[in-house]
Amino acid sequence: MLNILVLDYDFTHSYYKNSFYLWDELKKLTNCVLLTPTQYNPVMKLDEIVDMCPFKPDFIIINEFVNFHHDWSLEGLEKVNIPIGYMPHDIDASVDIRREYLHQNKISLIFPLYKSSFLRLYPEFADKLRWLPHHVNTEIFKDYNLVKDMDALLIGRVKQSYYSLRKKILEKMNGHPGFVHYVHPSDQNSSKVSWVEGEEYARLINQSKIFFSCCSTLKYPLLKYFETLSSRTLLLADTCSDLTELGFNPGEHFVEIDEHNFYEKFIYYVNNETERNRIATNGYHFIRSHHSTAIRAQQLVSYINAFLGRTD
Repeated sequence: MLNILVLDYDFTHSYYKNSFYLWDELKKLTNCVLLTPTQYNPVMKLDEIVDMCPFKPDFIIINEFVNFHHDWSLEGLEKVNIPIGYMPHDIDASVDIRREYLHQNKISLIFPLYKSSFLRLYPEFADKLRWLPHHVNTEIFKDYNLVKDMDALLIGRVKQSYYSLRKKILEKMNGHPGFVHYVHPSDQNSSKVSWVEGEEYARLINQSKIFFSCCSTLKYPLLKYFETLSSRTLLLADTCSDLTELGFNPGEHFVEIDEHNFYEKFIYYVNNETERNRIATNGYHFIRSHHSTAIRAQQLVSYINAFLGRTD
């Protein structure tokens, strides 16, 4: 069984816990120890942190959130004679700094959430790329069999320029009967901030007939695609090449929209229960068969074993 040391930010009090769900699943498959900056002095170098591990790791995984807000403070990677996997985030930001960090620290494998954008921005690391897309904890994002008393729901950031489709949707749908919008905490200058997370968030999605989202102008296969389908709610959103490669088929798992036709498609599907339920059910089973957190943990272990030349 693999011995793995994971370094990650402490998300105990954060609404984002997806990486913690992944480590929980990884612990079922490997000897895995998770250390966060709350457990070691932030000025410690990696070789010193490794000494805290109760075993000699076969592999080290560093989630870039340890370099929180991209301050790139984790040092000493070059002193550790253990393969290192790195999970980057917000890959369109701090590109030159990240590139230098990856080069200087001789990272063995890179596990990006978004494949196409990573290859576009960092083509020199193509041989180290092992795609590890988003995933969902299906114990939280599931069909709660709730009454779908909302016609449509929009949750997520809107004010940033690369969420232009969400902004168009909100401008048109705001005040529409049956439409509900939850303002993201980062949109603090909005008139009303109302936020939900965890099971409450999952249950809200499950209560809506339709959920609006987008892959942004950056064309990322964002987490909301996975969360919505796993909640057995019909997703209306645009698509991108990564989503296509991951098997998200418009008309089968979700409904593809753009800024010109989203309202027309909303009206059609909110009034066509049979077709709405067909696509939502297909998406529900698709996520559970291909994109659960448990499946993603198995993929991660396979990547590491293949790199190490192991078969266990």
